[in-house]
Amino acid sequence: MHINLIKDGKLLTYKLPNVVSGNVWLTEIDSNGIEKNIVSVEANKDGRWEVVSNNDYFMLENNKKVPYAILDEHDYIVINNNFSTDKVLLFKTSSYEKMNYYSCSKDLEFGISIGRLKESTICYDIPMIIDTNTNIKLENGEIILKDLNSPYGVFVNNDRVETITKVNFGDIIFIAGMKLIFLKISGEYVIGISDPCNKVKTFMKPIDISEKNNVEIEESDEDKEMELYSKEEYFYRKPRFIYNIDKKSIRVDSPPGKAEKNEMPAILTIGPMLTMSMTSVMTFYTAMNNVNSGVTTMQKAMPSLIMSGAMMLSFLLWPMLTNVYQKHAYKKREKERRKRGGKGEATEGLIFSASCLFLPGDIRSAFRNVRCFPGSRGFFGGGGCFHPG
Repeated sequence: MHINLIKDGKLLTYKLPNVVSGNVWLTEIDSNGIEKNIVSVEANKDGRWEVVSNNDYFMLENNKKVPYAILDEHDYIVINNNFSTDKVLLFKTSSYEKMNYYSCSKDLEFGISIGRLKESTICYDIPMIIDTNTNIKLENGEIILKDLNSPYGVFVNNDRVETITKVNFGDIIFIAGMKLIFLKISGEYVIGISDPCNKVKTFMKPIDISEKNNVEIEESDEDKEMELYSKEEYFYRKPRFIYNIDKKSIRVDSPPGKAEKNEMPAILTIGPMLTMSMTSVMTFYTAMNNVNSGVTTMQKAMPSLIMSGAMMLSFLLWPMLTNVYQKHAYKKREKERRKRGGKGEATEGLIFSASCLFLPGDIRSAFRNVRCFPGSRGFFGGGGCFHPG
């Protein structure tokens, strides 16, 4: 189902979901480019759409405000504004709107009148239409539409007609829910008319334009002469292909290898310290034995005791410090190696890619056919080779 709103001289079109569920806000874009809500169309418990009143807009029934209006019970709904006398017209149409077609060649020569009068060529008897609303006439081979001060306007392809406009074949004319369309079939002018409110009457001759009649719809001279594309846009330069490509081999150096730990054998590290510790133990024992036997005093033996204690401390401390230093140095060398290796990979990869794109054809083809030499680990040092392209 489609909804058409006439508001402030504009024709707004909306499409409701096929499944009656939830709610849809009918909105408009104001002069500042801001989207504003008008009214909400909501699904009720009975599975029907209803237009809901709000603080700005409301509906009337028997001159009384009503909270909502069932959409499928009305062909059109008049929506009132709480803050002005302006009204909004809401028309519902089906997704596949039926149109009746009539032969109108003679009527166009005299002028097709549209209004509420029974004498009108097209009588559309609804309150939003005046007695003489619109006139359409064939002038100098062109279909000319005139709006005769209609209260809610006449629209051609969703644009409001100020006073007079030319109508082309296939243009959609919208007048208060009714749609008109002009065709030319086998040299005869044909008008299609929708009847959304079952209020349209005409004395024009109806015709059938279904496919079984094999009618031919003529294009206007303007459509025939219109050139969609210029001659320059029909053709493009033929691409150039190279079929003979010479293969080349390129050596790719590997990044720096992983640094090995320079660890000294344990005997060479512990041996000197063990000898020193034995010496310090003997010195300490001799000094204390001399003090206990009365050969010397504690004061005189103190330097020997301090020296032996320092030697014992160095036996434990220096190996630990050496080990910590070696681990720190190894981590530093490994970090530098990875840093250099990472930069080398990124740089070579970038140059490689650029070469494939911008170098002459023989060099590009060489880069696309890389072969690894024995012993080369490729860009990533994993025993493989990187082949772009």
